[in-house]
Amino acid sequence: MRRPLARGLVAGLLAAVVAGAAAAQAPGASVQGAWARAQPNRMLMSALYFVLINRTHAPVTLHRVSCEGVRMATLHETVDSAGIMQMVPFDSLVVPADGRLVFQPGGYHAMLMGLSAPLKPGGRLACALVVGASRPVHFTAQVRR
Repeated sequence: MRRPLARGLVAGLLAAVVAGAAAAQAPGASVQGAWARAQPNRMLMSALYFVLINRTHAPVTLHRVSCEGVRMATLHETVDSAGIMQMVPFDSLVVPADGRLVFQPGGYHAMLMGLSAPLKPGGRLACALVVGASRPVHFTAQVRR
């Protein structure tokens, strides 16, 4: 009788350890609605937009973005300075606990510079965000006008 109880206890503890390890490795952020602006053949620069969702109960920091075939990606915010729209770069941005940040035209966005090929409507762009100390958050952006 002791053996089935011991086996059940060991199996339960093992399941708890495995579940805990999986939860610890799961990223605390996700991306939705990602898209990049299509550009004419000669324009090797674009912009990336997305919604960054923090699924944790603590603030997390977005540090950087990268995309395949892009030499440099930088984070920016479009601001109105005395009636003149300007792009202001930033190094990091805090996403509130259980919150989200919307990257959209006229606001936060990622500038993609040094594209290895023009972005064509209907294409896809593989990207990753470094958020906090977790593993990168990988996502695919649709290319559209």
